[in-house]
Amino acid sequence: MAITRLTQLGFESNGSGSLMELSSYGGSEIQLSSTVKKTGNYSLRFAGSSAHYARCSFPATFQARFGMHLRLGGLSSGSDVVFFYVLNDAGTALFSLDCTSSAVRLNVGGTLRASTPSSFPWPDFIHVGIDAKIASSGGWVNVYFDGTLVMSFSGNTGTTAMVQIGFGSRSLSALVSSWVDDIIIDDTTGESAAAPVPDYR
Repeated sequence: MAITRLTQLGFESNGSGSLMELSSYGGSEIQLSSTVKKTGNYSLRFAGSSAHYARCSFPATFQARFGMHLRLGGLSSGSDVVFFYVLNDAGTALFSLDCTSSAVRLNVGGTLRASTPSSFPWPDFIHVGIDAKIASSGGWVNVYFDGTLVMSFSGNTGTTAMVQIGFGSRSLSALVSSWVDDIIIDDTTGESAAAPVPDYR
């Protein structure tokens, strides 16, 4: 089946950094960075420890892959800091990635499903790829770091379509000085199995 590009964000609009590529964002510490980026001239930075988020909408689909360059900072407080999530039209997280002081974790339908050891801050960007199919049976969410499968879940992943991604924490426990760049979202409807997400550098 054909794979179709749904959206792409590089924060390079009109040759200068732009937050207008986002559907919405909140918190005074959402910034553009010209000093820490993977490609081009800018990345999106989550600068401080207060609650902040950035979201991007895309056409509804039950099957998609997500790719991004991500560099996570340190924890400002506590644990269970959600830094990436995929929402349905009601604003409910279908699945999300969070981190503790020693791991990145995959949550599906609000339930912890897998984890992989990690320490923070990340010294450089990692290509994070996620291949997901939303279905009451036969669904999956696979997470890849630099092309290597690090977490996966198969089974009931929900019954409502994916329509929006979000970055940053929605609580006062937050990541300090984290960056995201080169976001792609592709519709993969009809693909029979999950696969590593290409790194479009």
